[in-house]
Amino acid sequence: MALPTIYVITVAVTAVTLGIICLLVAPRLLRRFVPKYAELPISTRVEFDTRVMSVCHSTVVGLLSIFAALDVDSTKPDIIRYDSFLVKLNCAIVVGYMVIDTLLLCLFWKHKGSVLFLFHHIVATWVLLTFLVYNNLPYFANSLLIMEVANPFMHLRWMMGRLETPKTSLIYAVNQLTVTVLFFLFRLANAVLYWKYTYVILQKEEYYGLELTTIFGHLLGGVIFHLMNVYWFWKIWKGTVKMAKHFLAVQKKLT
Repeated sequence: MALPTIYVITVAVTAVTLGIICLLVAPRLLRRFVPKYAELPISTRVEFDTRVMSVCHSTVVGLLSIFAALDVDSTKPDIIRYDSFLVKLNCAIVVGYMVIDTLLLCLFWKHKGSVLFLFHHIVATWVLLTFLVYNNLPYFANSLLIMEVANPFMHLRWMMGRLETPKTSLIYAVNQLTVTVLFFLFRLANAVLYWKYTYVILQKEEYYGLELTTIFGHLLGGVIFHLMNVYWFWKIWKGTVKMAKHFLAVQKKLT
């Protein structure tokens, strides 16, 4: 099945736009508004630039996925085949991001290379393309997209860490708690619903008429992403507990 032109254009425009943000816009804005940026090692500056790009991407995708979730007629969990324009448009945006971020990952491998993220991008692109090409399982596609809601705050946490923002400061503590809560809600709790409704549609004969690549994307992709989320949440939780102990200790001294 050919990919409709509107989605091909969306992938291309997204990749080009995000590339411009990363390579041209982010460095200029950071030098102007973040004085410490110019003093950072080149590898850290490269990571900063790509994370600014990622914040822009994840904010847009997170908001669109929430809007799609509110459109219950097109994202009901038991819908097998449905051409949800908003979900597929969002998939195209993410594919565009994966394309440019993978290129940047390879281009700056010396500074930000990561086998785990390369694997993540390859799997994500494959899974999202199956949802994009075929009009299948809009709820489950959106369930994967809505995980982006937590990402802007995760990137902000990394940035504050590199700028040596005190972990006992209120802004760091609030952001860390926000990351933990959103990650739990939109990735772990969301995973429970993902597999609950997977069990429901596996009882439907229509499901087994889907393209094999869609079934693999839905089941295997879900397993891979949710296992990675459990791993990442464990690291986030440990960081949150450590931060909370330091924050409470400092507040106790101040009182």
